[in-house]
Amino acid sequence: MEIYQEVLSTELIRDSSIFNYTDVASFCIDRNFTYTPSYLYTNFETVNILIILPLLLFLAILTNLVFIIVVARAPRMRTTTNIYLVSLALADLLYTIIGITEKLHAYIRSPIYFDSAYSLDLWCAVMPLLKNAGLFASMFLVTVFSYERYEAVCHPLTKHSLSSKRRALKHITIACVLALILAATTVPAFANRVVACLKKLAEDEHSDIPDTIILCTPVKQRFELYNDFVQTLPFFLVMIFSNAAYVLIIIEIRGSARDAKLKRADSSRVIQESINITRMLIVNGVVFFILMAPFHILSLSGVISSIITGEYLLSEEAFRWIIQVVRVLAYCNAVVDPVIYSAVNPSYRKAMYQVICSLHILRRKRSNSFGTYSMSYLLTERDRRPSNVNETIT
Repeated sequence: MEIYQEVLSTELIRDSSIFNYTDVASFCIDRNFTYTPSYLYTNFETVNILIILPLLLFLAILTNLVFIIVVARAPRMRTTTNIYLVSLALADLLYTIIGITEKLHAYIRSPIYFDSAYSLDLWCAVMPLLKNAGLFASMFLVTVFSYERYEAVCHPLTKHSLSSKRRALKHITIACVLALILAATTVPAFANRVVACLKKLAEDEHSDIPDTIILCTPVKQRFELYNDFVQTLPFFLVMIFSNAAYVLIIIEIRGSARDAKLKRADSSRVIQESINITRMLIVNGVVFFILMAPFHILSLSGVISSIITGEYLLSEEAFRWIIQVVRVLAYCNAVVDPVIYSAVNPSYRKAMYQVICSLHILRRKRSNSFGTYSMSYLLTERDRRPSNVNETIT
């Protein structure tokens, strides 16, 4: 963060629309913004960007696509609950894919760690817009899903009369539109694409050091503070609301479990299925907040320190190390969600096993020219029931 203030405080920045690229060498040689080795990626950043982040990207795409395919191919999995989970998976994928590919692009194009390396002005606005849209959509969808489960557990009669896939799609659409609008308000914090020059000394060992670097800077400095604030505030509001809903849900479930012991087995089974889904939601929500909290706490500390002291509390070196760690944790969220679905809820494991087996048999039958078989070959009569059956528990 300090490096942006240093760059902005000099006269080395020129708007990309008027900068004369043909005279880069003569322009840079008289300037005092001098390259230093501290501008290069550290070993930790290199390992993180080239190994850890691509691995997380691969796992996020794999696990979420498997989950989406299972929901799409297993009829009994097409429930209201899974509509929310699929939309959450897509939001997580958007945030993860944009965030990680952005880091990989910058690393490949330039050895300078704060060089955005965007060739077009448009990218400085589009990439943050899409990434923040995915981030806000995840927050809002977690909130809506928490409220839906609260209604399903604590007010089941109301839930039964109001719940439907159409209602779920309406809530998801509203959440995504609000996320996109809120993300659009953060674009001025990055939309000013500028070109800065680096003065290199003759003894510099790195021949690949560029003469110019690209920075996506705020249109006005106050927009950078606004971006940190608007990213942080919704997260903590969502966390408070969702955790309150989780507490009320747990209290209600304990009471329902005691009552189930006095009722017939069918009632107990229905309650147990509802408990499985609710347990999955709570575990998923808690993990979401644990993994995302460090990122938002870091942003909040930056907002508070900027308001109080006018500068960041962390040194440049400490900030660079911490931001790599909190990014990894944030991107891990997209990886662990589908794992939680399978680990906590037995119905997901069963459906996944059936879909994988059906696809395997289908491939074998096709290769042997015996014709094609649909996945319903492996589904039991119970699994063929319409998804709206027992909708009150899903």
